[in-house]
Amino acid sequence: MSNNKTVIGLTIGPIYKTLGGARKTIELWAASYTFSYLMKRIVAGVLADKSLQVKLLQPFADANLGSGDSAGLFPDRMMLESEAESDFQALVDIVNAEKKRFAASIAACFKDTANPAAVEASIVAYFQAYLVQIPYPEKIEGADDDTGLLDAVNDYLETAELQQVFKPIDPESEDYLNQFFQLIKTKSNRGLIAKVFEGVGSVSIQSLEEIALNELKLAYPILWKELTNENDDELIDAAKEKFKGLMKKRHRYVAIIQADGDNVGKTVGALDSPEEYQDYCQRLSAFQLEAVQKIREFGGLPIYAGGDDLLFFAPVSVDDQQHVFQLAETLNDIFSAKLKPLIDAKNAALPEGKEKIKPPTLSFGVSISYYKFPLYEALEVSRKLLFADAKSKEGKNAIAVRVLLHSGHYFGGVYSMRKEADGGCIDKAYGHLLKMIEIAGNADNLRLNSVTYALSRNQALLYAMNGDQWQVLEFFENTFNEDIHENVSLQPFWRSAQNLVAEAYQTTAYKNARTAADAATMPRQKDQLQQEANGIALDQAYSVLRFIHFLNQADDAE
Repeated sequence: MSNNKTVIGLTIGPIYKTLGGARKTIELWAASYTFSYLMKRIVAGVLADKSLQVKLLQPFADANLGSGDSAGLFPDRMMLESEAESDFQALVDIVNAEKKRFAASIAACFKDTANPAAVEASIVAYFQAYLVQIPYPEKIEGADDDTGLLDAVNDYLETAELQQVFKPIDPESEDYLNQFFQLIKTKSNRGLIAKVFEGVGSVSIQSLEEIALNELKLAYPILWKELTNENDDELIDAAKEKFKGLMKKRHRYVAIIQADGDNVGKTVGALDSPEEYQDYCQRLSAFQLEAVQKIREFGGLPIYAGGDDLLFFAPVSVDDQQHVFQLAETLNDIFSAKLKPLIDAKNAALPEGKEKIKPPTLSFGVSISYYKFPLYEALEVSRKLLFADAKSKEGKNAIAVRVLLHSGHYFGGVYSMRKEADGGCIDKAYGHLLKMIEIAGNADNLRLNSVTYALSRNQALLYAMNGDQWQVLEFFENTFNEDIHENVSLQPFWRSAQNLVAEAYQTTAYKNARTAADAATMPRQKDQLQQEANGIALDQAYSVLRFIHFLNQADDAE
């Protein structure tokens, strides 16, 4: 490859600072879409400038260039293969021109209340852009064998983002971008969206209340129409009155979900040419479009779908069988299917004995909280669940979920989504969760609180059983013998519950804790370690049972 070729990388921001001010879904959507729109405009500028000697590597852009999109489909990063020294400055000029153009469109929204020049200057100064340029070497200095040039550019961009120039705060300055987000909260001002975000598709931004109630909206459209004039603040209470006997506790809760690709860096590092990287980006683009469609079909609100990253809101469920775990499973399957042909082709071409490339997967952070819970706090929880919990799970491809109840209590778990060769779940607890939700359907009065209470009360007995399947079966039959437990249609549910408890005492984490407890010689220490081991097993069972109880709980139940 010619030595005069370079790769130019661009990233724009400040994304997290901008998202951090959002209090309503419309604000979060607008904050996220702003950066996607800016990148789309920059890409359009690059493609339109015939003087540039560049090839667009990332993001993938077809002839429509995201025309009519109403979810953020463009990532905050761009990569170009460049052959001319002048390309770098030309890209800087395009970025500055698009910042100025966007700022002018925001300023026009305040022409009657503020000085347009001051608004424009404030917006231009707010946005940050970082560019790096790296020549094509045969080998990246200091990088391992799995690191390619494009992967290295990403690393340089991440470093550049950490070197922000901090400016002193002017107490007289106005945050006009945030004021614009506040302005479009009012439905009479929604027309400004199309004026600022030229080419945006039809925008219907549901409130948290609407998202929480989407299951009822889809099931009872005629009744729902009678609620269309309700204010968001009154919608939940009005729905309770309108849908008497149909409301569940879950209809007051919303899932905020973030997803991120696993093993993506190594995949990118294994790509040998810009053409392969373009193919990779095109496959990600196809995933984005299909993911947005599936999220909307589920009744969710996609905020961002750029590359291997997703951010969206969703109802906890849309009927007795479809729930957020199934939505995550669907998105994970789509992601794997889009990239599998590329990975299979790369692995087939590897020399014998060379380590195969691991297929990229998705991990998820799912924060389920009361509809009045502060939006940004829930957003931050989902982010921590994703990056601190799910992506720390052995093998990744995991889903970390936390349900924060209105009372302040919470529960959750971290489950592997990986599958056995026969399609079964590697994580047995996760498999039982999916199966038990399917069997339970919309059954009332499963009395799962009594089950968790009985398990807690009999910890010593369960510890002595040590996960023996037959002993756990006898325990269930002798402890849970009321009519609900004899219901023939629910027998598979209770068998799965028995297996859930027995298998919770067979996990590696429990066995390690049990070994430590058995080795202890001091009575007090042994007792403490036994309680800790029991806690590991029971917490796994509790999280599954509590989630199913939450799904089936009546609206007025405590």
